[in-house]
Amino acid sequence: MNPIVVTGSEIETVGPRDLSERIVQGLMTSEIVDVVGLGSAIPCVIGGVNLSRNIAKFSLKSVVLDNIQIPIYGKQEAIFFELSHEPDVISPFLTEFEAKTEEEKFQITVSVSKGDQIPTVTNQLLYKLSKYPIVRVIASGFTIVTAVRATLQVVNSGISIEPVGIIAVSATSINRRDFPGKKVPAINIFLENGHKTIYSQRHTEILTLVTQR
Repeated sequence: MNPIVVTGSEIETVGPRDLSERIVQGLMTSEIVDVVGLGSAIPCVIGGVNLSRNIAKFSLKSVVLDNIQIPIYGKQEAIFFELSHEPDVISPFLTEFEAKTEEEKFQITVSVSKGDQIPTVTNQLLYKLSKYPIVRVIASGFTIVTAVRATLQVVNSGISIEPVGIIAVSATSINRRDFPGKKVPAINIFLENGHKTIYSQRHTEILTLVTQR
């Protein structure tokens, strides 16, 4: 395992296109490529993965959110992609969610906007979770970092009335409102009451590798 890791301090020199080149080269020599984005690099990593998917054939085997403790950077939120040559596996949960009406989706959604602070988003999540068994968090661009940080805060703090876990993460891209046709990274995070986030053995191994870098 040799994960591609992008930190917040690298985003000024490593853009989505640079990351895409590294991903494609990795997939030419390996069956599985792991890509990790730390802190403010999360939107850039999502953009790099999406760009790669537009030009190369591979699947997103898993997309995971977790906190990570790095000696130099301290505790940070992170996104973990496992890219594979295996065929796409469509999550039954996401298929079921897409079948809901727009009104049903709206009721359980927390949309993170520019300028939203972590405490505000955290409280919105806790409020929704007190009313609904499943809640969706959506964000795009740099608001993704706020969304991920607030989500992990709710999941790991134990402050919610019931235990809460992440049951699905969808990282994609959407059109910018001010520049039609230009894409920006976006994320959908699904939380469920009474659920514990399940991490694979591979994720645990990648987490250890990144921590020791």
